[in-house]
Amino acid sequence: MMNAHTSATSGHVVQARNTLLRLPQLNVPRTSLYRRIADQQWTKPVHVGGISCWPLYEVEALNSAYIRGDTPEAIRDLVQRLEAERKTA
Repeated sequence: MMNAHTSATSGHVVQARNTLLRLPQLNVPRTSLYRRIADQQWTKPVHVGGISCWPLYEVEALNSAYIRGDTPEAIRDLVQRLEAERKTA
């Protein structure tokens, strides 16, 4: 079985990299989400046609970090890495 997160040739990776979620799909109150963004605890949105969206793979990575109980500093580092990866994608 191929792991979607480790196999660059997996169709799941392509789908995860191209899937965008809108705010209602995140199930997080708007105020809480934008507070996290201001605190560098969540990635900034991608704007597509004036709509704020987040890449699915970023949401999955951040949710995993929160579930693991990563420190705020570790999450801040993750946010910076994820946003930097956008520029090379």
